[in-house]
Formats: sequence, C-alpha cells, structure tokens
Amino acid sequence: MESGPDREGGTPVPADLAGTVRYIFDGERVALMEGDKTAGAGVIRLDPAADPKSFDFRATEGPQAGATARGIYRVEGGALMMCPGDERPSRFTGAMEAALVEPTRIP
Repeated sequence: MESGPDREGGTPVPADLAGTVRYIFDGERVALMEGDKTAGAGVIRLDPAADPKSFDFRATEGPQAGATARGIYRVEGGALMMCPGDERPSRFTGAMEAALVEPTRIP
C-alpha cells in the first residue's frame, strides 16, 4: 500500500514525502518503507468489533522501536483510513497528537 494524503495535526504531509512512503502489510506484520529503504516495522493487532474499529501497532524496528501507537481505522469502498496516535483517537480528524493516514492500494 502506498501512502496517500497523510495528515499530521490536521495538516497535510508534504506531497513529496507522502509520495515516497509505503506501508507493506503481511498478516500482523507491517513494514514502513521510505523509497526503497525500510524506515521501520512492527506488529499490528486489529479489533474489528470495536466502534470505531481499532488497532494497536507496536514498532519493533527503526527509530520508533519499542513504541506503541493506538489508533482507529475504517475501510470504505476498498480504501483504508487509519488515525494513529499516542492515545487512541475517537474520531478521524488528525487533531492533536494523532495523524490521519489515507494510503492507496498499489496494484
């Protein structure tokens, strides 16, 4: 999955950066790529029964290794939207310490 219009604190991430970031999901493993280099990796645990659906991501590699992000997610029409933060957000706003991430699928 390629990163789309990411937002931090409600502000779009610069297009040149957003265009180089990719998330590769493989079961519970997620790799964060910046261009051709691995920038980080970790384990994601989903709770699809929560409202809104939630996830915990524990970084195992990269500069954030050991950190946990708590977030919410939704899938609409095949499009994924994630909103992670230090504390689990309750809405998809990208406000405060949360980021709003809208990756696009790479065929």
